[in-house]
Amino acid sequence: RIRQMAGRFLITDKETGELRPATYGDMVVLLRTNAGWDEEFCEVFKEYGIPASLTSKTGYFSAKEVQIVMGFLKTIDNPRQEIPLYGTMKSLLGRFSEEEIVRIKLFGKENLYDNLKAASLEKETEIGEKAGKFLKTINGYRDLVYTMPIYQLLRLYLKETGYLYYFAGLPGGEQRVANVKMLLEKAETYEKTSYFG
Repeated sequence: RIRQMAGRFLITDKETGELRPATYGDMVVLLRTNAGWDEEFCEVFKEYGIPASLTSKTGYFSAKEVQIVMGFLKTIDNPRQEIPLYGTMKSLLGRFSEEEIVRIKLFGKENLYDNLKAASLEKETEIGEKAGKFLKTINGYRDLVYTMPIYQLLRLYLKETGYLYYFAGLPGGEQRVANVKMLLEKAETYEKTSYFG
């Protein structure tokens, strides 16, 4: 219905007082409660090419693209955090399939990170080679944390993974890229304070 109305349904312009076709910016969806639904609505709108924004408590930190980048940061901070590590393994940085992660979990260690290290010792296997390469990449980023400001590290990560191009190609890509760039700006602002790391 929103797509049908955009450009066809006539509304009165506030400034001129004349009738004009409605734009997406003229429309709003009101919910009794947005808890648990607002992000779903936004995602569906983006899938259909309808630009959407929302007012929520979590803001852009709950956007998938920001969560991917934050998961990467959590992984390099502490790779023993299973959920961020899993997300980073599934991301463009790791490119692990569900099946490969299950095979790694079968090494029977206490956590995913230890299983990944155990898998990397089997260098002659495809999964061992992939696990070793992934660990080397993660450890490389972890080493850079001590010598590089976090916003520069994030820029390097985005460049090496091609994530900005990936996000730009998704529905709502312009907003997704803007969300990631806002995260970069926040990281740079943070580094300019007396805090670091």
